[in-house]
Amino acid sequence: MEASQKDCVTKLKKEEEQVLGNNADSSVEEATTSTGTVEESCMPPENRGEVILADNVNLKWVAWEGSIPKGAVFIWNENARRRDYVCSEAGPCIGFFTESRGPYCYYPLSDQVHRTTNFRMLVNEDNFELLEWKAGRHGSVPENSVPRASDVNDYVGRNIYGLGKVVPHLQAFFLPFNGKERCYKNYEVLTVNNDYHTQKLSVVQYFSDQAKFSSQPTGIVHKNLQTMKETDTVKETTFHKQKWDIGRPTESGVSSTITTKIPVINGKSISFLSEDKFQWHAEGVCTKCQEHPCPCKLSMTGMEYKAEMPYKAILARIYQNGKTRTTTIWGTFTDIQICDVVMSQG
Repeated sequence: MEASQKDCVTKLKKEEEQVLGNNADSSVEEATTSTGTVEESCMPPENRGEVILADNVNLKWVAWEGSIPKGAVFIWNENARRRDYVCSEAGPCIGFFTESRGPYCYYPLSDQVHRTTNFRMLVNEDNFELLEWKAGRHGSVPENSVPRASDVNDYVGRNIYGLGKVVPHLQAFFLPFNGKERCYKNYEVLTVNNDYHTQKLSVVQYFSDQAKFSSQPTGIVHKNLQTMKETDTVKETTFHKQKWDIGRPTESGVSSTITTKIPVINGKSISFLSEDKFQWHAEGVCTKCQEHPCPCKLSMTGMEYKAEMPYKAILARIYQNGKTRTTTIWGTFTDIQICDVVMSQG
């Protein structure tokens, strides 16, 4: 049995490289999706599906609606000579969907194989998350394993007979096979590789006709106000802050850059400077600040002007193993300025 499994895994790896050029150390096979270009639509796509891992928002459980969703994750089942897709029923059970057996998710439960038309499929939008199969045994699961849900400790697994679930507290892997629920101690677990070292945001397209503007009073008081005399003069710093929210966290230590034209907000008018490239460090938010020293006495008040404008762009991540993944993101650009400053003694 062990020799047969080893031969099967080796064959799957070779087929995977030919079909997808995916990870050499993994035999996961994922549906390809189009990437690398910005679409013409000015409306973001419908936010569908349940995000499983907060750090990997492109990986979702998406409800079955009569056809295989774009980006659905599948494996080649050598034993059955078919393509099996990862699916889950309404509860914690994970199983497989295959086109030749109708619109059902087949899953193991209580020693039997069950099927349902009310199920969800695992989708990796734009093939962006770097998925890998890693070995497990006796209920163990590697770091960043893909669960049935964020609050459920059952994980996507497989062996040479197909897809199923790893249940750590039962120290086993379960799958539906030949009409019965089968249990195994050795298996592989689906994981997400977050070991990327570089992140790039580019091809940024703004939608200025959808911008929103607001303003509110703001006050700035010097930290040492209580110890100052009326005749003392201080220098406070106001700022012009611009940020690009990319809608997902960034791993610490990652080199992140953005290449974009810089929006210039003047009242409710928006223009753009020439394209610039700079780095950001905040997790999930790229911030560009310009500080302006202002002489003042004790305290000052002013108006904070805020503009929010949707944008879309291409986000690319480069991994330690040399692989690159890209996806189209929709985010919000925010511009904050403090103006109309009035100095006072507090």
